[in-house]
Amino acid sequence: MPGFAMLQSSPAVLSRGMGMPDAEALAQATEPARPIAAGAVDDLYLLLDAVQARLQQLVLPAAASTVATQQLRSLGDVGDWRASVADCAAALAGLQREVQLREAALQRRLSLVERQLARQQAQLAQAQKALALVAADARQAQQLANTDELTALPNRACFQARLSEVLRIAAQRRPQLALLFLDLDNFKPINDRHGHAAGDEVLRIVATRLRHAVRAGDLVGRLGGDEFACLLTLAELADHDQIAQLARKLMLAVAAPMRLQQLPPGVVLRVRPSIGIVVGPADGDNAAALLRRADAAMYRAKRSQIGPLFYDAAADG
Repeated sequence: MPGFAMLQSSPAVLSRGMGMPDAEALAQATEPARPIAAGAVDDLYLLLDAVQARLQQLVLPAAASTVATQQLRSLGDVGDWRASVADCAAALAGLQREVQLREAALQRRLSLVERQLARQQAQLAQAQKALALVAADARQAQQLANTDELTALPNRACFQARLSEVLRIAAQRRPQLALLFLDLDNFKPINDRHGHAAGDEVLRIVATRLRHAVRAGDLVGRLGGDEFACLLTLAELADHDQIAQLARKLMLAVAAPMRLQQLPPGVVLRVRPSIGIVVGPADGDNAAALLRRADAAMYRAKRSQIGPLFYDAAADG
């Protein structure tokens, strides 16, 4: 760009104020243009202003002032003056084209960055959605691993883990807890006579009744088969009579008559639970020991048929 090269390589052309370019400056105007640094659009605007100012100087009427007249005469003839004006006009046009090219390049780059950002945001959204699905699957898998499929109660592993946690807290704060082990006395005849579908419905009804009979902070779990367990947390020190009263409430809730969808409308079934009771941490300081001793007390209650019984080391040892 000849005119732009004149501005870049011959500062004398612009630094003479109202003076006209001499022969040396005009000769330098033909030097090849040097590239403009990337992003130097502001510099281009400054150069554009300089060329416009120079062009105004060149086109001042010769009679405007004595200084202007002397400058026109210093060119030697009108042809030289016209050449200087044409050179400035060419430089101005070149600068305008350069500014347009630079702005277009910046706009293209901005569009490219915006597209890349949009793609990255879409990829991030997809990754977050995939992560949410993985987390949901993990939670579902964890829930399935801890839940009895038939009754939706905590299974044996989950119940024992919760019992261990309660015992750990009890060791620090010394609250009392009662563990009730329940087994349905006449469940096998129901399965044999009415089928496993009816037996499954009985187990679901028992699970529902136990959930409704215990308090909000208590835990009910299915240990397997027709065996259930209830963990009762006692904020205050409770004696055996109070705990036995809670156990009898559970026994009556389970033993109430039930009608099954699997059976004809007039058929009513009853199942009576045998309940063994242990008190923690007096009867054991770990979950396995408490479950084992509650199971032993339950079998003694099943044999005696006199209602819920507490663990007795001498009788159940």
